[in-house]
Amino acid sequence: MPFFEQHPLRQTLSDEVHARPPVALDTPEFVTYLAFLHHEGSAEREADHLRALAAQLDLPEPDLASGHLLLQSAGFRLKWERHNEFSSYCFFRRIDPTDTADEYALLHVPAAWRKAIPGQLIAATHIEVRSTDEVRPETVLQQQSPRGQAMVASQVADGAGWVLTDFHLHEGFSHFLVLDDDLTPRQAGRIAQRLVEIETYRVMALLAFPVAKQV
Repeated sequence: MPFFEQHPLRQTLSDEVHARPPVALDTPEFVTYLAFLHHEGSAEREADHLRALAAQLDLPEPDLASGHLLLQSAGFRLKWERHNEFSSYCFFRRIDPTDTADEYALLHVPAAWRKAIPGQLIAATHIEVRSTDEVRPETVLQQQSPRGQAMVASQVADGAGWVLTDFHLHEGFSHFLVLDDDLTPRQAGRIAQRLVEIETYRVMALLAFPVAKQV
């Protein structure tokens, strides 16, 4: 682009967005995402905290030098990423036929460990991925959300999937229902990653709002 003055960080930021590929999802699946702002040295404590989880799960000691990690245990998978201002923890768990609607991936993570994740929580999201053979979009749209709010839906991936939400926080989490009509596992993974990225960066962008309002 010889006719435009490029921002000096444009390439770096683009590389950051696309550097870490999404985790492929096999329908049905639960996803729980947490983003923590670095606070009072929390970034330095993350490595020991992640190593403690690996030891608790009898997994090899993880290599954290790259700033991202994928841990796989019998009950869940964890994708951890460190960014400049925050770190994210994304938990994945295949849905079992015996699971209830509020089983969520986070519930299968050791409770003491998840409660001690370093940093300040800035974003938290639950995603439920289901097949349209199991849950019909029109049926969901005719109802309120399980928490009494109106549902909003969009078709994604050229009509291969649906995303539904009520845009409200419930018990501290935003909630998305992704309906798989003809999604590949990689498409489903990309949709889930984009949803949590939008949630995180939307909130991050608004951190200056109280200051701007005061000024």
